[in-house]
Amino acid sequence: MNYYDALAARAANNQSLTGDLSQLQEEVAQSITRERATLESALAKAEALRGQLHPITEALVPDASDHLARANRAIGTRLQDLENASLALKAFRRRHGRVAPPRTPFALKTTLNCTLAVLVESVVNAGFFLSAHLTAGPVGALLASTLISATNVFVSASAGYRIGRWTCWGETAPDGDKEPFRGTRRKAKTLLVGFIGVMGGFHLTVGSIRAQESLTEIVHSPGAYLDVITQPESLFLVMAGVGMSVFAYYKGVSGFDDPYPCYGDLARQVEDAEDALAETHEDAAEEIRDYYEDAIEGSSDTLTAHRHHYEAYNAAVNECVTAQQRLSRSVHTAETHLRSEVQQLLSLYDGAPGDIEAAMSRAELDAFCALGAGLTYTLPTQIPYPDQSAQHNAAAGARDKTLAAVAALLPAPQTDNPNRRSHHA
Repeated sequence: MNYYDALAARAANNQSLTGDLSQLQEEVAQSITRERATLESALAKAEALRGQLHPITEALVPDASDHLARANRAIGTRLQDLENASLALKAFRRRHGRVAPPRTPFALKTTLNCTLAVLVESVVNAGFFLSAHLTAGPVGALLASTLISATNVFVSASAGYRIGRWTCWGETAPDGDKEPFRGTRRKAKTLLVGFIGVMGGFHLTVGSIRAQESLTEIVHSPGAYLDVITQPESLFLVMAGVGMSVFAYYKGVSGFDDPYPCYGDLARQVEDAEDALAETHEDAAEEIRDYYEDAIEGSSDTLTAHRHHYEAYNAAVNECVTAQQRLSRSVHTAETHLRSEVQQLLSLYDGAPGDIEAAMSRAELDAFCALGAGLTYTLPTQIPYPDQSAQHNAAAGARDKTLAAVAALLPAPQTDNPNRRSHHA
């Protein structure tokens, strides 16, 4: 007796069909189970390989937040120094009534001018000393005159810088006629008078050397000083020396710093703070540029070293697609076969004697044969190998954005800054 004859006999004895339908369904679903296991294995493999790509892709665009934070702190400190220096200068301007900006003379040029004055006076004095036979030869005359001229210019320039600048201390201040401004000016003027007396004696002594034609035995008396005035050579030496003293004095007043004491020092503190701020900004920008260059180079090496991870992952994705297609075909084949078998069983029971309700509605048949119900899987997508040029462009864009953020920390430039010193020769 074959299988269908046995079913017919069971149908005649009113035996249930449920066990046969369940057994048939399980036998047909075995092929689907194998394909399903294959797909799930491929999905697990792809998921494991994808996990190796995350640290690579996330590290391609570097994060310079730490560098930006350090730059923010460093520039903030420099900005505070600049603000303190600027406030000190503004307070000084208000206290002393200074309207004009501080001046910045070219100290090197002033030094060269004073040196030239020493050389000129030395040559002139050497000629007069040599004509009077005061020295053994031209070298001795030039040496003696150079010492005299250098002393004259150095002392006069020092007096201008140390004394002359203080004679106008506090004159433009709102309370300039009160102490301590007035006392400081009085002291400076007293010292200036003393300086004039000392230099007057110095020049009369130089004139007496020429008038008395002696470097060692010099007589100081009214008559000796009268001889200095009456002799053209001695008088010329005195006048030349006085002229160099006046020249060096005024160079000392205005040739090395602002003529008003302390004004130039405060202005230099502001400029030093500005220079320190600019240097700090440049250092921070250079550090950020170096960081991004190293990061770009490192990302290129990382991508090259991990290229096989992308290739393995994308191959696993292809395996998932293939397994999904095979599962779909297997489900379709199994459902078609099961439907045919169920209909044949139902037809046998339908023709057998007995009161058995064996027929299925179409909806029940579709639900029973839907072996693919619940077999829904989300397939991974391929991740292309990152384009290095695109990554470099992204990193360059992030670098420019970070540099712009650092530049935004700097104050806006002021075209008309009263604290900025003016430069004069």
